[in-house]
Amino acid sequence: MDMFEDFDISQDDLSQLDQIEINLLNNSFHISSDEEDNIHPVSRNRRRIMVIDSEESESEERPVPATSGQTTPRKRTWTLPTGNQRSIIPFTENPGLPTYLRLAMSKKSPIDFYSLLVPDDVFGQIVEDTNQFAINTITKRNASKAARIRNWSPTNVHEMKSFFALIMFMGLVKLPKLSDYWSKDEITGHRFASTIMSRNRFELLLQMLHLSRHDESHRSDRLHRIRHLLDTMNTNFAKHYTPGEDLCIDESVVPFRGRIIFRQYNKQKRHKYGIKEFKLCTLPGYTYKINIYAGKANDNVNTTPENVVMSLCSGLLNKGHTLYTDNWYTSIDLARNLLKNETHLVGTIRKNRRNIPKRSNYC
Repeated sequence: MDMFEDFDISQDDLSQLDQIEINLLNNSFHISSDEEDNIHPVSRNRRRIMVIDSEESESEERPVPATSGQTTPRKRTWTLPTGNQRSIIPFTENPGLPTYLRLAMSKKSPIDFYSLLVPDDVFGQIVEDTNQFAINTITKRNASKAARIRNWSPTNVHEMKSFFALIMFMGLVKLPKLSDYWSKDEITGHRFASTIMSRNRFELLLQMLHLSRHDESHRSDRLHRIRHLLDTMNTNFAKHYTPGEDLCIDESVVPFRGRIIFRQYNKQKRHKYGIKEFKLCTLPGYTYKINIYAGKANDNVNTTPENVVMSLCSGLLNKGHTLYTDNWYTSIDLARNLLKNETHLVGTIRKNRRNIPKRSNYC
């Protein structure tokens, strides 16, 4: 059968050979039913002529080329990667809540879990700074006796928790304006907010809310007023939950149209104006770490994609995690850096990234 491979046969010659063979089969041969199974339709592939030995065909099965109207499924045998493929890095952690915490929190309420991430000492610091800021404001403004600020009374941890509870409630129940949450309308009114505190008290707390004292020594950090809160929450995120093997990094925008130097604008986003934050998350939707972008001039950590990833992954390297990213983060340099730290990288990549082969443009 291989004798015809060395000849240079044109397409016209092949067509003529096909027609000759068909005529011979139709006119000259009388095929019995037993032998009919050994004759196969002529293939339209490169090898056009097939010689069949009837004795040989009865004793053993021979491979049959596919006809033009059918395709023979190709059996594939999958094996483990070999050659230049790097060894798979084993995952070494035990994901989930720590054992002591799993037992202690087995019958606790949602507020108890919330207190793990935002403990009372955080609220205590907010209360202290808010009260101090209110006193300073009253002194500086020399407000009239009729001004609302004159009705200020010091807040406490319990009231501050209620204040933040109302803010979370407003995030779940959307109303056109703030006063609608205290509306007494029989159809559209809500009574929940009024059972927590009055509207005047809520607005006064919102006006005086402060998370840190004025400190000139930290003015170089644009996030210095919330730095303590951010660091505390990131510490508690990592302390109370061990992430699984799969990690994901992405950015999100907190809607904000106020005046701030690092406010971002992206016309492609649903919320075009806001504060950009980078988040490291794991299953089942747990936020492990947050970095807030404070602008190029003031933020070297969150300026380049690789720096963002390495900053968020600090404390999780050399444990066999697999990190998933989009094409803003993924690069060959990042993959090499993570592999040096025993961490896998999976993600889409831009064709114009450095060290990407040109032929990948045709994939």
